[in-house]
Amino acid sequence: MSRPQSISPLQVLYQAFPDAVRFVHGQITRVRTIVSSRGDREDPLSGLVRRSLARRILVELQRRYQHDTDLAARRVLRRNAAGSSAAVGALPQPEPDFVLPDGFDAFLENPSAESTGGTDNSTPSQPQLPAEGDISLIEVDEDAIVRTRVFPRTVHCQRCGHFFLLDPSNVPSTLGCPCCRQSMLRVEPIIFVCGRCGDMRELVPPLERRGDMRRPGMAEHALGAATVCPDCGRGHVHLEKHGTNQVAQWEWRCTARCGYQIVLQQRCLRCALPSAGDAQGSVIFMNAVPASAPNALQSLVHQEMYVNNRPVDPVTLHAAAREAVTRRMSDAFLVDIADREQAPADSLDNEALATLRNACIARAFLVGGVSAVTVAYGYKPGNAAAHPQSRVAPDERLATLFGDPEGYSRFRAFSHSTIGSALVLQFDPVRVLERLGLDSTSTLEDVLAQESASISSREVRDLLTTEGQSIRAYRALHAVEHALLNAAMRQIGSETLGARLFPATATVVLFEKSSVGRGGVIQLVNGGAGLVQLVEAARDLTLGCAQGCADGCPTCAYVARDQYCVHPLDELGAAWLPANILLSRRGAAAILSEEYTS
Repeated sequence: MSRPQSISPLQVLYQAFPDAVRFVHGQITRVRTIVSSRGDREDPLSGLVRRSLARRILVELQRRYQHDTDLAARRVLRRNAAGSSAAVGALPQPEPDFVLPDGFDAFLENPSAESTGGTDNSTPSQPQLPAEGDISLIEVDEDAIVRTRVFPRTVHCQRCGHFFLLDPSNVPSTLGCPCCRQSMLRVEPIIFVCGRCGDMRELVPPLERRGDMRRPGMAEHALGAATVCPDCGRGHVHLEKHGTNQVAQWEWRCTARCGYQIVLQQRCLRCALPSAGDAQGSVIFMNAVPASAPNALQSLVHQEMYVNNRPVDPVTLHAAAREAVTRRMSDAFLVDIADREQAPADSLDNEALATLRNACIARAFLVGGVSAVTVAYGYKPGNAAAHPQSRVAPDERLATLFGDPEGYSRFRAFSHSTIGSALVLQFDPVRVLERLGLDSTSTLEDVLAQESASISSREVRDLLTTEGQSIRAYRALHAVEHALLNAAMRQIGSETLGARLFPATATVVLFEKSSVGRGGVIQLVNGGAGLVQLVEAARDLTLGCAQGCADGCPTCAYVARDQYCVHPLDELGAAWLPANILLSRRGAAAILSEEYTS
C-alpha cells in the first residue's frame, strides 16, 4: 500500500520504518520496506554520513555480540555438563541447547541475519567497524512508497471464541464464524512484544507439551484454519476472553474439553539465555499490547549536521559565519558580546546587547548552507514492550538493524536531508555555571563529564523524575534549547525549525528542517531585532510557566512538535533515552535571566 500523502519523510523515518506497525486507511498494517525513487545516495555528503553511521552500527553490533557470546558460552557449559553426566552412567539429560530455565524444553531461536545485518551468530565473531560499502543509504523523499502487509492476521469470534489466522493468499469470501455460524469474525489486534530484542509475534496457540512447557506455535504454520488440539486431536483451540479486556485472564481452550486450558503468556525464545553453572537463566516474558501501540518499537535515529562538507560543531559554524561576514554575503549576521570590537556598530544598540548579555549569550550568528541529515538504521523495543515481570535495562535492549533484502550490502539505512540556514547561540560557560550555582572552579566541560557518568549509571525511571541540583547543567541547557525552539516557532509562525544542543560549549543551534527561503531563521533574526525578541520570549516562557510544574516535567520546555528530540548520546555516554527527558525549567530560567531566584 502507498503511504498517505500527509506523511512527511521524517514521519516515515520515525513511524513507518521497516517492521513498524501503523494504520493505513483504517487498517492495521506492518511495514515491509520503503521504496524511494532517488535510490542509493552517492553524493560526497553520503560518504560522511556512512562513516558516522558506521560507528553507531558498531555499538549495536557489539551489544548483540556480548549477548550472543554469553549464549554460546552457556551452551558449551551445558553441553560439557551433559557429557560428564553421561560418562558416569547418569540418566540421559535433555539436549542442552534446547533447555531453558525453570526446567522446560523448548527450541532456542538464533537471531536471524535480518535482525543483525549479518549471518547466523550461533558462533559469534568479534564485530568490526562497517565499511562505507557495507551500508546502503536510501534517501526518502515525498515520493517514497511504504510497502505494508496486513497485521496482525488474527481473527476471533466474540460469541464462541473461534480463532485462527487469515491466510492472505486465500482470504475467505466471508468473515462469518464457521464454528457457531451466528456471529462475525473480528480482527484481534493484540500481539506479544519482547522488551529485550523487540521480537513481535501474533497470537498463536501453543502446541504439544515438552517438559514443563508447551512448544510455541508458529504463525506461518497456523494460517487459514483453527489449530487442532495437540492433546486430544479431536477438538480445535478457541480463545476464551471471559468477558474481559485483560489479556492476563484470557485462555486457550480445547472445544472438546479435554483439559487443554492455557493462560495466554509467551516467553521470548529468540533472545533467551539458558542457565549454566552459577549463571541464572534469562528469559523475557513478552508483553501483550495492541498492535498499533506507538511505543512498541523505537526507531534508531541518527542526526548529523554538516557545513561545507564538514561535520557541524561550534568551531566550524563560527568559521563559516565569519567567512560570510568577511565576504559581505547577503543576510550575514554575527554579534560577539564578549568582544565588542567584533559587534557591528549598526547591528544592535546597547540596550539590545544588554538583553543578550543578561541571558548569558556570548555570541550569536547566522550560518547558511547547513545540511541536516536524519537517518533511521534500525529499531529497539520501546516502553510499551516492557513486561512488569521482565525488566530490561535500556543498555540491554538489542537492536534490529535493517538488512538489505537484495543482498547488495550488509546494512540498509533510510535518510532524509534538508539544506538551509541556522541560527547559532553560544552561551558563556562561566556565567552559566555561576547562574546555576555550580562549582565555578571547574569548567562546564568537566561538570558535564561528571553528569554524563551519572546519567549512564542511573535507571531511566529515575532520570524521569530528576529535580533540584542533580544533573543540573545538562538539564538546564537542554531546557534552554527547547524554550528557544518553542519561542522561535511561535515567532515565525512555522514548525519548520529543529534544534540541536552542544552542551560542552553551551551552544544551541536552531536550523531549518525544510526549504523556507527567507521565512526561517533569517526572518527570526531580522537584522538583530528579532533575535532580541526571541531571547526575551524564551526567558518569559521559562519565568512565567503557568503550570507551576516541577523541574522533571516542565510544560514550557516540552517540545510537543518535536517529540523525537535526539540527545547527544556520545557526550552523555548513554545508549538510549526517551524524548523530552532531562529538562529543568528553573535552571533554564536562571540562565536566561539574572533576576530569577530559584
